[in-house]
Amino acid sequence: MAIMCRAFLMRNAAEASEHIDRNWELVEDYGDRAYGRWLHTWDDGRRMPGRCRACGAMILLQQSEFHSMTSDDSYYTDYFPVADAAGADALNRAYSGFEIETAFTRRWLMQTNGCPGWAGEPLKG
Repeated sequence: MAIMCRAFLMRNAAEASEHIDRNWELVEDYGDRAYGRWLHTWDDGRRMPGRCRACGAMILLQQSEFHSMTSDDSYYTDYFPVADAAGADALNRAYSGFEIETAFTRRWLMQTNGCPGWAGEPLKG
């Protein structure tokens, strides 16, 4: 039975981000490019499935960096809940960095320059 990390059930995005950061365990590194497409949104980045050490749930992480010519670089980290390693691999195979952000409709956590927020479907109740 697949479980979802409790971080994705939290109302406060900062607390959810802290939970994931505190409990993140790398499972595999998919790198920055596969299947003929980039696995990140901006100039640099990578995609990695991981596991929450607190509950064992799988999370697909996507990191991106935008290199600015006029100001500080911007950093983006997206956390997508997945049922298992096969689910993470399926998303990795199906979507580029840009595509995953529009195709993933369930609730997911995003960070822009360290500021967390929710994307996708709102929490019910």
